[in-house]
Amino acid sequence: MNTQAVMVEIQDKKAFFDVQYAYAVAKVDLPLVVVPHSEERILGVFNFRGKVLPIFNLNYALGLPTKLQYYYLLVLEKESSLVGVLSEKLPKIEEVEEEGLFPVGKIFS
Repeated sequence: MNTQAVMVEIQDKKAFFDVQYAYAVAKVDLPLVVVPHSEERILGVFNFRGKVLPIFNLNYALGLPTKLQYYYLLVLEKESSLVGVLSEKLPKIEEVEEEGLFPVGKIFS
């Protein structure tokens, strides 16, 4: 069965997130702050509307080398918690099979 998803692109790979978790999309114009000794799944933190937003390392989850040059931020929300995912291209809405969705539990755990 198809469902609407927000697509982000990194290093020519695509990841799809259920639109129910999409909170905001923003252009990244400030540097990401890398947190020393943090988990590999956390790329760093970003100031999002005055709040410290953890940035999930989607590259790590997809088995890609980590890079810090991104242009867009997709903010995901689950149970009042916010987490960011970076994208090289503007995230967009697409129809995908439910099986193709990225498991957000990996991000919010």
